[in-house]
Amino acid sequence: MAWGRACPWLQIRTADKPATAADRLGLAVEPMTCPPDAFNSGEDLIQLEPGSSHQAGWSIFAA
Repeated sequence: MAWGRACPWLQIRTADKPATAADRLGLAVEPMTCPPDAFNSGEDLIQLEPGSSHQAGWSIFAA
């Protein structure tokens, strides 16, 4: 997975089974332009004026 400078934040979410099991059901990786709760904190929040735009991109590939 690769992403550009437009995504300085990364969120990782696991889908673990309950504590008695050692198996992991899944893993989600999400490049983000701002941290969680940015609407409240304002940290790295990108505010667009009417008619403006912003781009961010990422790639997923298999070797």
